[in-house]
Amino acid sequence: MGSGNSIPTTFKTGYEYAKMGYTTAMEAAMPPLFSRHVHEEIRDTPIIDEGAFPVFGNNWFVMEYLKNREIENTAAYCAWLLRATKGFAIKVVNPGGTEAWAW
Repeated sequence: MGSGNSIPTTFKTGYEYAKMGYTTAMEAAMPPLFSRHVHEEIRDTPIIDEGAFPVFGNNWFVMEYLKNREIENTAAYCAWLLRATKGFAIKVVNPGGTEAWAW
């Protein structure tokens, strides 16, 4: 169950969290393009409940919609992406940071 030299398996991780008394663990920054992999690991982790927060902070569509003050389109896109990635909540970290560094 706990095989692996430097990184424990998802099975061991679930049991270790449970031993510490945790009942829930959330992936705090799921890139939408890698949501399938995140959910594969979530399904493979036993005992505890899990969820994931897709990152929206530097999403090009969100930034364009907000720049153009298209609030309804922003809301619709965020709702669609949450549904498509099976995300639990919106995560925004350093909004526009990559855009600022790009220029």
